[in-house]
Amino acid sequence: MVKFSAIRSSFASPFVTGVSTRLVVQVVSFAQIMIASRFLDLSQFGVYALAWAAAVICNTLLFTGYYHALLRSRAFEVDRDAVFWLIAALGAVGALILGLIGTLAGGAATATGATFLMLAGFPLLRAPTAWNEAILVRAGRVRSVSLYVVLGECLAICVVYLGLRAGLGITALVIGRYVAALSDLVLTSALVRQRPAFRVDRTAISRGWPTARALWITNGLGMFTNYGADLILGAFLNPAAVGAYRGGSRISQTAADLILQPMELLSWARFSRLEQEGRHDAVQQVWLQTMALGAATLWPVLLCFAMMSNEIVTLVFADLWAPVAPILGLMCLSRALYFLSVLLEPTMVCRNRARDQLRTRAAGAVVLLVCLLGFGRLSGEAAAVAHVCASLAVATIGMGLMCSELRLSARKVAMALGPAVALSLLCGGLVLATAGLRTAFPGSAGFALTVLCVVLVWGATLAIGVRRRIFVLPTS
Repeated sequence: MVKFSAIRSSFASPFVTGVSTRLVVQVVSFAQIMIASRFLDLSQFGVYALAWAAAVICNTLLFTGYYHALLRSRAFEVDRDAVFWLIAALGAVGALILGLIGTLAGGAATATGATFLMLAGFPLLRAPTAWNEAILVRAGRVRSVSLYVVLGECLAICVVYLGLRAGLGITALVIGRYVAALSDLVLTSALVRQRPAFRVDRTAISRGWPTARALWITNGLGMFTNYGADLILGAFLNPAAVGAYRGGSRISQTAADLILQPMELLSWARFSRLEQEGRHDAVQQVWLQTMALGAATLWPVLLCFAMMSNEIVTLVFADLWAPVAPILGLMCLSRALYFLSVLLEPTMVCRNRARDQLRTRAAGAVVLLVCLLGFGRLSGEAAAVAHVCASLAVATIGMGLMCSELRLSARKVAMALGPAVALSLLCGGLVLATAGLRTAFPGSAGFALTVLCVVLVWGATLAIGVRRRIFVLPTS
């Protein structure tokens, strides 16, 4: 008999909390796109996608670099204040860049320029939140970090819906982003309850620079991998092509981020702690456990999304968004391949081999750029194929590096990922087996029955795997 306290502990674990809250956030984000498809065509959505891609790049640079240097700091009380002002300066630079792009794009007289200008203040608002979050993660309060975004996203979707109903168009999406950012700032500030002293400490900057430099470059390359296609399609084609590509990419990202974000967050916290404690041998076991659970959670979802991409787009979005379906299938494949390199940064940085992971990400960016300029600029589908090629290159190189560094044999990796492959095939088989249901009950009813069957089997199998220790829930 399994004790109730053990069950409660499992469901309250940081990973389960992280996945649960990411589920809520991703469902809400997915719903925002679904709502937007009822009010905006792909061209309008593409304008917003271009500006939001630039804003996300600026925002991501706040949540890495010195953010992660603060997590690893051995002189936290000294470095804390200096890092705040560095992150704030980065937010100001991001605001200036967005404002400059908006001005050059025609300013308020054009839709693209106006959208960039409206989003210019976003990095400034996010900078203090990044500092607050780093302190919370450093303190092991991963559940708090996972939970604070839920309220903001729920508020945002309400604002977006009301704004679109009122005819605000793209402006409604922008206002929704500011509402979420403001909510995040208020909640994290209430949790941290610390005010940074004004301190510019050159020693603190120097201590964090090696980690910050490597991760800024790495995440810059990662941002190009995620959003380079948007920018190149916008330059060579039109906003409609950007909208189609971003729609397919965003739906697949919804599924992937549900697992990847809490997994990456917990991995940084665990790997950094093991490094500080000198328990280098334990990293191998943690790596295997994390990859086994992550793959079993992610790969079946991506496979089912890819197999039902036409039905997802047809039933969930407006008819004008039909070009999104083939892109969705290709991007699910790309996300599945990307997963194999998801632990590259915490593994290599915490083993003092940041340069190697940087070269790997750079190689992936080069492959993506070459493919995009060679054939990816021709259409949204071609851009998705370019993304698959880049993910495959990074996964191959990254797995080789991590296996070599952690002394992982091919047999150990195969044993860790084998259950995930089996579970993916099981879920994919269910999608095929329930094709008759979708024919007998056309429309949303048959689709819902298929989803219900897959979710029940997938969830029950995962639960059995956790109980039998095939999968191990990570802790902070």
